[in-house]
Amino acid sequence: MKMGVLAPLLFLLSILPYNSLTGLYIHLMNESLFLLVKKIWETKSSCDYGILRYYTLRLLHEIMDLPAESESDGFFTRSQITIVKEAESMIMSDLSKRFTAKEMAYRFGISESSFKLHVKGILGESYLTYFRKKRMEKAAELLTTTHLKIIEVANAVGYENQGKFANVFAKEYGNTPLEFRRLSESGQCEFFL
Repeated sequence: MKMGVLAPLLFLLSILPYNSLTGLYIHLMNESLFLLVKKIWETKSSCDYGILRYYTLRLLHEIMDLPAESESDGFFTRSQITIVKEAESMIMSDLSKRFTAKEMAYRFGISESSFKLHVKGILGESYLTYFRKKRMEKAAELLTTTHLKIIEVANAVGYENQGKFANVFAKEYGNTPLEFRRLSESGQCEFFL
């Protein structure tokens, strides 16, 4: 088997997932583990069981030397990604409704801390930051494309208090909602949808 064909297999083997009592453990393969797996693969056709047992023991020894903590920062399961995407879709479908991270976690049957960790890892920002930004993007869109009153825009993106909405909007865009609308109408402020 050529190395070009072997490369995808070695890439797949470079991540070692297994279920333990505490959940999924994922860790990138270190150099010595990679070389050991490569040797095993190269000698697979010889079928010498003594060598196979030796390499298996070495492989187990190498795995036992891996750190106890998983490198889970960049790795998420399909179900974790699905949970985050479904939560995002649910929230984005009606921004006037407010869902806390705790409510969303309960809805999907996971802990609040796990839910927040998944959101941050998959969407790149914390739950609050990401959805606040999305609410403000929708507010900016409504301010530039509709003639809704500021309070109506605030309500449409989940804010009951117009003053609080204006403060959050000003932090995001550098202008109050009313100033933003005036600037966009005069062509001095462009908002890209």
